[in-house]
Amino acid sequence: MTTWHTFGDKARFAVQYRFVPDPHAGQAAAPAQSASWGAFRIWHRGENLCEHRAQGALHDSVTWHLLPLLQWLVENWDPLFHEQRFPEGVQVASARQGYMKAVKASLGDPDPVVEARAVAWQAWWQRHSLRACREGGLFPDLFIRRVLDYVELSWGNQELPGSPLAFYFTVPAASTYSPIPEIAEPLHRAMQAAIAELGQTAGDLPEVAALRNLFKALEATSSANRYRWYLSPPRPADDQKPDGLGWLQAKMEQAGKQAQSLLSGRDKPLYVEHLSPVVAMFGSLSPNIGARDADRLVTLALAAYEAAREPEALSSHVEDLPLSAARANYDEGYDLALDLLEDLGLPEPDSLWIDIAAVLNRLGIAIHEMAINDRGVRGVALAGGDVRPTIMLNTGHPMNATEAGRRFTLAHELCHILHDRGFGGHLSLASGPWAPHGIERRANAFAAMLLMPPQLVNRVLAGSSILEIGSLDGIKYLSNTLRTSLFATSEHLVNIGKLDEEDRDRIRTAILEGTGPKE
Repeated sequence: MTTWHTFGDKARFAVQYRFVPDPHAGQAAAPAQSASWGAFRIWHRGENLCEHRAQGALHDSVTWHLLPLLQWLVENWDPLFHEQRFPEGVQVASARQGYMKAVKASLGDPDPVVEARAVAWQAWWQRHSLRACREGGLFPDLFIRRVLDYVELSWGNQELPGSPLAFYFTVPAASTYSPIPEIAEPLHRAMQAAIAELGQTAGDLPEVAALRNLFKALEATSSANRYRWYLSPPRPADDQKPDGLGWLQAKMEQAGKQAQSLLSGRDKPLYVEHLSPVVAMFGSLSPNIGARDADRLVTLALAAYEAAREPEALSSHVEDLPLSAARANYDEGYDLALDLLEDLGLPEPDSLWIDIAAVLNRLGIAIHEMAINDRGVRGVALAGGDVRPTIMLNTGHPMNATEAGRRFTLAHELCHILHDRGFGGHLSLASGPWAPHGIERRANAFAAMLLMPPQLVNRVLAGSSILEIGSLDGIKYLSNTLRTSLFATSEHLVNIGKLDEEDRDRIRTAILEGTGPKE
């Protein structure tokens, strides 16, 4: 039996493959396909994502033609490691969840708009789902995409047409985030070895020769093309809209050489390991952002760059934390907020609310209010390197029309500044529907706990002997005292066990029906 070739660390990420003789002797496949008959395993954090059961038997690898898999990896290398955006702004935990949600939403709907969305999602699936290249093979239900400066792997167990009786992959559905080199480097080495080995046995076949040439071209791909995958969705060749990267480059040139670092990332021959600050910011905005909004945000980034300092009061609290696959996003957000409050000695003994503006001032974080037309953007966080930590409040966002909403946005963006910088230490993130859902959920939980820690909630409750927490008046009293919104307060009280869901739903109904304030 042919020896397995292993690339990477199984405890982190590894690929194994081997070629074996085609059991069908080429009767059911073209010569190049037949020559590539083999098996593969994908290991991640100690688990074999290819392990599956079929008809009661356990199998530790996937056996099939490997040529389509290698072709797909080469052809989609850049979108796999550089395309973060979905075809539309959706709030989902992972790439796989986004696709599954889109499929369910479009089934049986003949509306041309819905059909166009389905086509866009199908094209996106072709670039990010391993099953896009299965050509009849029983491949894992695995999705790969970039999220900020990480690679997200998400997998599940969607039923495959034509699969054997009782067929399923054994590893439970999950999603993880890993450093880009941790995934890309061993994968590339495995591809290199497999293509070279296939070339020795079938090198004169045109499909194999073409694959070899495409693979060699990967290292010659310009970083600019990879940035474009992050900034803009694919579009037809006759689309005359301005190129996002070209516009940014021109804008930076106008600003002078000093600002060029805002457009400079950490580029490797095979991938962009760390995005430049400005590219990262625009990648979390709508791809259809208007010229006026874009101009104002570049101006904001340049102003923050000119300040060129990271306050010592802030740096001691900064810790980049990729989302944990083992814990809920809100649990992480809660714990991070409680840790910060303890470090800062808050809440103060006699205080009934957290002064978030004073916290930001203490940490040396600037606050800028700015109106942009994209009402989906609640705020923007900038930090790291030569950039003064800055939070932009979009005064055009409806949630920022109230003091409670603005305070929540400031606390939300503080979480990004402290914990979402990536490996380069930079952060340029716009909070909204195009931002990664997991870090948005964590930042929301962080903001809720920072503004409403149990210690402070108990203090407010103890100050009123007649307060009924399960009533609209009780929630109103708490939210007014804590200076938080009714909706955020009621939801947070449920999460910390102070309010049951039935009372929460009844209070929300009263607010929506106009019998109570909505702030």
